[in-house]
Amino acid sequence: MGFQGFYQRRQHTFWLSLILLHVLFIIPSYSQESCTETGDYKCHETDDSKFYHCTGPKHGILKNCGKGLEFNPSLKVCVWPGVDHCKSQRDQSKTTNDVGATAKPPTKSTTTSKPSTHPQTTSKPSTHPQTTTSKPSTHPQTTKIFELTGPCQPEYCKLPKCKCPGPEIPGSLPINAIPQIILLTFDDGINEHNIGYYRDLFGSNITNPNGCPIQATFFVSGDYTIYKDVKELYGQGHEIASHSKSHKFPHAYWLNSDYKTYSDEIVGMKNWLSEKADIPAKDIRGMRSPFLAMGKDAQFKMLKDNRFYYDSSMVTGSLSTTTEIPTWPFTLDYPVNKKYCLLKYCPENSYPGLWEVPLIRWYNDKGSACSMADSCIIPPNSSAVVNFLKDNFNRHYKRNKAPFGIFLHAPWLKNNLKPLKKFLEEVALKNDVWIVTVSQALQWIQNPVPLDKISKFRNWKCKLNN
Repeated sequence: MGFQGFYQRRQHTFWLSLILLHVLFIIPSYSQESCTETGDYKCHETDDSKFYHCTGPKHGILKNCGKGLEFNPSLKVCVWPGVDHCKSQRDQSKTTNDVGATAKPPTKSTTTSKPSTHPQTTSKPSTHPQTTTSKPSTHPQTTKIFELTGPCQPEYCKLPKCKCPGPEIPGSLPINAIPQIILLTFDDGINEHNIGYYRDLFGSNITNPNGCPIQATFFVSGDYTIYKDVKELYGQGHEIASHSKSHKFPHAYWLNSDYKTYSDEIVGMKNWLSEKADIPAKDIRGMRSPFLAMGKDAQFKMLKDNRFYYDSSMVTGSLSTTTEIPTWPFTLDYPVNKKYCLLKYCPENSYPGLWEVPLIRWYNDKGSACSMADSCIIPPNSSAVVNFLKDNFNRHYKRNKAPFGIFLHAPWLKNNLKPLKKFLEEVALKNDVWIVTVSQALQWIQNPVPLDKISKFRNWKCKLNN
């Protein structure tokens, strides 16, 4: 009869058989005991770079993360290597599967060859080159911390003194147990042209959940600044930080400045603020570069040497997608990955204990990215501005609650003060939203307190700097 004759008489059977072969052999489906429902995601049994997309009870499709990434079951996304995100899920699965069985303690060889924080280290040396004996300076027992190299290692970099960059929530607290921090900051001089906007904004009785007034951070430059106005804002509890003495043009001036220039400009401005606005020098803890133009290691060595608490000049966030999970502030104990410092002239060395509060990119209604809220092009009407603020807020609030920075310059308030106040009034009604200074945010990150105990967190109590 031949194939043609069989095909003509058995067309229906032929196509059903072909479809069955496709389902069985071309679309891979694997037995996965931890899958309980369709659409869920589960870790691979041994390989953190793989995961299962569950297609039903005990079945799922095996998928791979991108190169160098590992699956995070809490966020249901692939992230940079760090804490063994899958360990708790594997332990839970093992406990479930071993019900009724006699528990067996781990053997000595298992304990020594597979540390609980990174059982995958020996099987994936490429993601953690610094754990090998060829780079002893990264060993946790090293005394030369300033020589740390390679990717940040969360098993060694721990709060309160150290935090790796990434989307992970401090203290591994569940998202519903942490506050959504809003950082409201303003750059440049404070004078008669903008003090009225600030008095209007902060005199509008917007409060945090504990009834204390909301707080902002002012990165003040010496050009056109009236220091009695700075003192007024400091007296209301706002934070004052350094933004340089001159705010000199052009942009390239800051990219090419040396250690002495940064010291003269940033430490010099700190001294001016202390002397002319009567602010204790210890309360001036941070800086932001003019034009966000960084000066490589000259800038950061100057900060470290002069015991600054933090910098807020680096920009992170995708230019092409709005789906990237926001980054939490981090320390510079390890050289910063380019992913978290996307502009030019990033530092190349490590600066243990110095915090970075990055500017996480915003997006307008067209999906265009911008480093600061006031550099995005948006329709010139109040409702569009409120929606713009809400959309960017929700990218943080509905994902991992990384601090949401509203980074502005005073001229933006001329046309947008009312919609900004409307937005702040609305979000302030949420019992998990706190509008605090940069230093207050870092104090919580270093010692994370759950929402049900946050009323006792002394760093967020009502503050007046009399």
